Amino acid sequence: MRFGQSFLEFELDRGINLTEPWTIVTFYEICFLNLDMRLPVFLMISQIKVLFVFMIFAEDALTRLVDGNARFVSDQHYSESYSFERQRMESVESQTPFAIILGCSDSRVPLEIVFDQGLGDLFVIRVAGNIAAYSQIGSIEYAVSKLGARLVVVLGHTRCGAILASLNEYIHTTDGLTPGIKSLISRIQPSVETVISQSDETSTNVLVDQIMKRNVEATVDTLRTESPVLAHYQQHEGLSIIGAEYSLETGWVKFYDEKES
Repeated sequence: MRFGQSFLEFELDRGINLTEPWTIVTFYEICFLNLDMRLPVFLMISQIKVLFVFMIFAEDALTRLVDGNARFVSDQHYSESYSFERQRMESVESQTPFAIILGCSDSRVPLEIVFDQGLGDLFVIRVAGNIAAYSQIGSIEYAVSKLGARLVVVLGHTRCGAILASLNEYIHTTDGLTPGIKSLISRIQPSVETVISQSDETSTNVLVDQIMKRNVEATVDTLRTESPVLAHYQQHEGLSIIGAEYSLETGWVKFYDEKES
């Protein structure tokens, strides 16, 4: 395992029910009922695999993302981020990402590269418009409850095509959209309507960026309020869910204040 991952973990070869950390590190629940008690002791012990990992708090995970983005912008990449052979071998048995990123599918925003991270560092969910439907929420619940990540970042970006499509559909409804695209746009439309009703802006690019930010905030709110699992982890287990935006023009990621997003 690499330094800077989630928890000291005891894990049965056949899998265990993961519990949550008490403070800094904890033992995961070991259910000895999973062991074959008829086996000699040394064979029972051999069934238990011990993985030593360190917990990453939300604020420390955020610092790692900020630092990684700064390296990306300055083109001074951390050599460990690209030690792919070693990382690939170390992550065969398990994964322990330190952060979860819900980002857009846009090919210009490759999240591991933007944050200068390597294999197994980030749990990435990408969907056009960085929306939060059931499948995205379920993926995040898994990464939080089973993999131990304590930071969720909803990342929008400037000049987002999904946002532009939603704005265009709001201005003049078209007949050429597929059912899938219509379903996606329907989740962005409330943000479009909110911005249009409150803004005097006429520039399309500025409107798109304003809607993008509102859409990020809406997705953050959805994750915070519509998942009982994530709500529990926020209240009791140190989970932080924040918004951010990536600038295609500069490469910088701006993180929103937790109260702002």
